[in-house]
Amino acid sequence: MKYFKLLLVFSILLFLNKGYAQFGPGGVGNSTSNGLWLKADDISQTNSTPVVTWNDASGNNNNATAAVNEQPLFVSNSSFNGMPAIRLDGINDQMVIADTDILDGTNGITIFAAIRPNNLDGAPRGILGKRITFNDAPTYAYSWFFHTSNYLNLDINNYNHNRFNSNPTNFSNTNNYLLKMGFDGSLATNQAYIYNAGSLIAQSNIPESTITNSPADLVLGGLNYNYSNRFGADYAEVIQFNYSLNLAEEIIVNNYLSAKYDIALTSNDFYTTDNSTSGDFDYHVTGIGQASDGSNHIDSQGSGIVRMNTPSNLSNGDFLFWGEETKDPTYNFSNNATNHTQELNSKWRIGKVNDLGTVTVSFDLTSIDLIGVDTCYPMQLIIDNDSNFSSPTMHSLTVSGSTATATNISFNDLDYFTLGYVDEVIWNGSAFCNGSGASNAPNHSDDCLKLTVKSGSSAILTFDAHVREVEVESGATLIVNDGVLLEVEQSVNINGLIDLQGEAQLIQSHNSTTSNTGTGALVKRQQGNSNLYNYNYWSSPVNNGGAWQIGDIEDSNGVINFHNSVNADASTTPITLSSRWLYSYNGLSNTYALWNKLSSTSALTPGIGYTMKGSGAASGNQEYIFRGTPNDGNYSIPIAAGDGILIGNPYPSALNADQFINDNLSVIDGALYFWEQFSTNNSHNLKDYEGGYSIRNLMMGTAA
Repeated sequence: MKYFKLLLVFSILLFLNKGYAQFGPGGVGNSTSNGLWLKADDISQTNSTPVVTWNDASGNNNNATAAVNEQPLFVSNSSFNGMPAIRLDGINDQMVIADTDILDGTNGITIFAAIRPNNLDGAPRGILGKRITFNDAPTYAYSWFFHTSNYLNLDINNYNHNRFNSNPTNFSNTNNYLLKMGFDGSLATNQAYIYNAGSLIAQSNIPESTITNSPADLVLGGLNYNYSNRFGADYAEVIQFNYSLNLAEEIIVNNYLSAKYDIALTSNDFYTTDNSTSGDFDYHVTGIGQASDGSNHIDSQGSGIVRMNTPSNLSNGDFLFWGEETKDPTYNFSNNATNHTQELNSKWRIGKVNDLGTVTVSFDLTSIDLIGVDTCYPMQLIIDNDSNFSSPTMHSLTVSGSTATATNISFNDLDYFTLGYVDEVIWNGSAFCNGSGASNAPNHSDDCLKLTVKSGSSAILTFDAHVREVEVESGATLIVNDGVLLEVEQSVNINGLIDLQGEAQLIQSHNSTTSNTGTGALVKRQQGNSNLYNYNYWSSPVNNGGAWQIGDIEDSNGVINFHNSVNADASTTPITLSSRWLYSYNGLSNTYALWNKLSSTSALTPGIGYTMKGSGAASGNQEYIFRGTPNDGNYSIPIAAGDGILIGNPYPSALNADQFINDNLSVIDGALYFWEQFSTNNSHNLKDYEGGYSIRNLMMGTAA
C-alpha cells in the first residue's frame, strides 16, 4: 500500500526575523518588533472573576499584573462582538507591565487599543502611560489619556510643549472605540499622531527624534502608576510596536481589530466578510498588501494557522485579507457529502481589494488532529465561491514537517477556502467521483482509498480495481462484471448488495481475522455438473452469521428446495435437490465409511467442503448462487496425522494453483489432483461410478 502518512510535529519556530512570516496582530510584527499584545480572549476565567495576570501574546512575556484591590474583572461576553474584555472600575483598578527596553527608547512607537470608556467626566482618564510623574521629564516616555471635554490627548517625552489633543473630536461613555497613537521621529513634522477608527484626528510636531528610555513601568488605567484619577473602561485588546507602522501595516492591523470587535472603520475598511451577511469570518483576520503611498507588507500569518506571502503582481492599493469562521477551533477532518472529500471543520474567507496576483499559501498543521489520517494523495487546498465547496478548485499541497504549502494560488474576492484530502472513491448514485480510472471509477492506483457505493442506479465495475475498503450502503448495489477483479486491502461492509457476475473475483489482501460486516450480502455464482448421479464438491465463499448452511444455496429463482428422494428434480421452481447425497469427510484416510452425513441445515464453518449431487437439468450445467457475507482473513482447519479431510476454497475468488503448490512444497509432492466423474455415469451404485484424476503441476496439466 502506498500510504502517505502525515505526521504531527509539535514544534514551531516562533522567533523570526522581521523579513519572514510575521505572527503579530493581523500578521504584522513578531517578538522583535511587537513588544506587547494583550488580548482579553486569551484569558480563561469565569465571568466577573478578578484578573490577576493578563498574559502578553507577543512572545516577550510583558504580562500585565494587578495587585490585590486593584484587579479588574473578567467579562466573558462583552459588547465587543461578544468577545471577552477586562473591566477597570475607574476607582482603584490598574494593571502594570514592568519596564523593559522594547516599550520605549526608540525613534518610533505605535499603540492600538480597543476600549469602551465608562467614567469620562472631563478629568484626566489615562488609557495608558509610561512615566513616573507628570513633571518628571527625564523619565517621561508617553501618556495617552482623555481630559477636558473628553478630548483624547497624547504626551510624548514631556507634558508641556509636546501635549496635543483631538479637539474638537470628543468621546463619550459606553461607546466602543478602536484607537491608535504613534510617534515617528524620522519625520520632519507631525511626528506624533492619534487615530480613531482608522482616521487621523490629531497630529503634532515633536522636537525630539526619539522616545525617552524611561525606567517607569507601563500602566493601564492611569497616566502613571497610582495616578489619582483612574480610568474606568472595558479593555478588549492593547497592542504595542516599537516602531511606527507604515500605512500598509496600519491598514492591516486596523482591519484585524475592526473585524474581531465589530468596530466600523471610517477609513480603509477593506475586509468586508466580517458581518452576518458574509458569514461572520471575524477571527484571526490577517492581510498582505501595498498602500497608496507605496508602503507594503507581503508576508503574514498572524494568530491563525494560515500564512500567505510572495504576491506576484503587487501595486498600490492592492490588498488581500483572510479571516476564519471559528475563534478557537479544535481542528479535525470530516466528510463533505457534497464534494466527497474529507474537509477541515473550519474554513476561511477572502477579502480582496484590486488584484495582487498569485500568492503562496501555507498551513501550520501543528494544531490539526491528523491521527488516523492516511492518504495516498497530497493534502489539498480547496477553494470555492460558495461555502459548501460544491464545485471547488483543488490545489495539491506539499507537506514538509508540520507545514503544508501551495504555490501560485489565485483568489477572487469573497472566496472560501479550507484544507481537505481525498479518502474515498464515491458512487454517488449516478456516477463515480475521485477514482483514477475511466469516468472516475477506481482502478489499481486507488489502493489506499475507500470505495463507497450510495443508493441510486447500480454502480458497475468494468475494469479491475484495488481499494482500501468497500462500503455498500443500504439500498445500493455494486456489480462487478464478469472477469473483473475487485481487490480490497481491508474490510468489506455490505448493507446493500455486491454482485460478482460470472467469473468476477473479490480478493481481500489482509491476513488478519475476518472483519467483514453489514446486513446486506455478496452474491457469487458457481457452475456445477447437473448429472443426477455425479457428485459436486463444494465449499461456500460466503457465510451467514459465521457459518454456512447448505439449505441457504439458491438458483436464479430463489432458495433451493431439498427432499429426501434419491433423485433431484430440476422441474420445480426453484429446483429441488436430494439431501441423500450431502456429506463431509474428516477421518482416517481412504476409509469410505467415515463420510459424515449432512442435512440441508448443517452449519459448516468457512473452508469445510461437502458433496452434493446434480440437479438433473438438461443443460449439463447448473448455476448455483451463494449469498451472504464474504469470507475473508485466515482460516485454520486442524487435521490429525494419517487423516483425510474434505476442504475447499473459502473465498469468493479463484486460488492460484502454481502459488498453492509453491506455498506447500514442503508437505506435498508438487502436483494437484482433481477428481472428475464422467458425464456418462447413470447409476447411484458405488460400483458403477466412473471417473479419473486430472493432474496439475508447475510444468503442465493433464486431463482426467
